[in-house]
Amino acid sequence: MSEKYFPTARPTFKNHRVFDGQNFMTPNILSYTMSGDYEAELSSGKGIWSPKLYGVTVAKAGKKMNDLCTCFQDRKKAEEYIASLVDYYQSR
Repeated sequence: MSEKYFPTARPTFKNHRVFDGQNFMTPNILSYTMSGDYEAELSSGKGIWSPKLYGVTVAKAGKKMNDLCTCFQDRKKAEEYIASLVDYYQSR
C-alpha cells in the first residue's frame, strides 16, 4: 500500500485512538491516516474465530463514524478499504 495512505503509525488522536477507551478485539495500533476532517485508524488483534483480525475505525472531526467502522481478516483488504475512503473524501 502506498505511503500516501499509510505513513508510519503515529498517534494523531486523543489518547492515541480514534475513540476513547481500549478496543479489546484489535488493541494493536498499526497506522493512522487523515483526509480532511476524516481520520482512520488501522489496528490488529486476535479474532474470536480467526487467528488475526484487522479493525478500521473512522472518525470525523473527532466523532466516531460507526457506519464506516469495520473489520477484516486480511490486512490488505483493510488497507484497500481505507484507501477507498481516502479517495472518496478527497474527491468531494
